[in-house]
Amino acid sequence: MTLLNAAFAFVFFCNLLFMVGVAYALMRILDATERSQISLQNAASQVIEAGSHIKVVVRRAFSEMERTNDILDSRESSAGRAVTELSFQLKTLIDRLKPVLAKTAAEKSETGPGTDDKEGAALYAPNPEEQRAKLHAELEAALSKNHQLQDEIDQTRYRLNDAAHVIKDLREEIKEVKGVKQSILDDLLQRTQELEEQLEKARERTKAAERHAEENAFQLDEIRAQIASQKFSDGVDQSGLIQGQQDQIDVLAAREKALMARIDQLEQAYQRNQTEKNFIEDRFLKLDAGDSTPQAPLPATPSGGEAAAEPAPG
Repeated sequence: MTLLNAAFAFVFFCNLLFMVGVAYALMRILDATERSQISLQNAASQVIEAGSHIKVVVRRAFSEMERTNDILDSRESSAGRAVTELSFQLKTLIDRLKPVLAKTAAEKSETGPGTDDKEGAALYAPNPEEQRAKLHAELEAALSKNHQLQDEIDQTRYRLNDAAHVIKDLREEIKEVKGVKQSILDDLLQRTQELEEQLEKARERTKAAERHAEENAFQLDEIRAQIASQKFSDGVDQSGLIQGQQDQIDVLAAREKALMARIDQLEQAYQRNQTEKNFIEDRFLKLDAGDSTPQAPLPATPSGGEAAAEPAPG
């Protein structure tokens, strides 16, 4: 009996030790599970908070881009009106010069070879001072329109630089975010890089248009200097000189049209940037949806449950 009691006591002691070990292991497992759950909830809250911060930054950048696009549209419309007015003034100048030249040629053909050439030219030639005043007025108007276009191009370039800085800040914000999936982050960085390349091309187009505007202004200044240095004398046929100046004005009008084409290309670049904006916004919406879905089975705790259930501000 003594050996049997000792055996029972040994078995009971072993079972007791086993139960104590199992209870300790179970407590450790429960504690580790609880800590993991809290860590997951905190990580989910941080991801949601970071996503909300990124969305705010992106929306701010998109607002700046939309405002810049609206300003570009208004500048383009005013530039179009300026070029239209310039073309109308050039056509008016041509229409006023043609009858004068035709009348002068007709009067010269009607006068006989025996008449005095000086008297005929003095009677039927148009007033040179009046012609010079008209040319001065037209060239001053053309130069003013050209300077206005150049100012609008400068403002557009400044807006592009601001948009580039906003996108650069957005890239820095995206790099600092933790917990976002690497594939989505790489995709966003790639799209942002493409957007920066588009803006760089737009800046190059703007600089080229600015150079064209400066060349046009230089040409206008040269024509104005030539007109100021010319001496219109009575009895001298100025039709060839006026025609040459009219040809130069036509060349300047063609340059203004080329400048407007550059501005149209710049507007197309902004349309492509708008498409890139919509793509990035859709990506962030998918990111928020993907982050909030796996958090539903987790029980709510005072530290992270409310943050996990709260939707990202939009």
